[in-house]
Amino acid sequence: MPTEEEDRPATKKDLDELQTELRTELRGGMTELRGGMTELRGGMNELRSELRGDMDRLRDELIEKMRDMQTEVLGAFHDWARPIEKASRYARRARHRHRAA
Repeated sequence: MPTEEEDRPATKKDLDELQTELRTELRGGMTELRGGMTELRGGMNELRSELRGDMDRLRDELIEKMRDMQTEVLGAFHDWARPIEKASRYARRARHRHRAA
């Protein structure tokens, strides 16, 4: 059962007090929200920095791997070309000797 206090109509003073209370709560909530947004921005900036660092590290690793691959390919080509070069030199010498004779 409602009490006499709960059943009485609201007065202008009651409404003004309620409005003041709601404004205070709203301001507090907005302040808290702004603080949360500032914290979120800080966290995002930190993540951006970490991501940039990770990307820089990965780029450096990729460059190093590509250089290693290039070295391996050039080494393999050199190993493949060496016998051909020797055979070519031998053939030139043989022709030169044949012409000289």
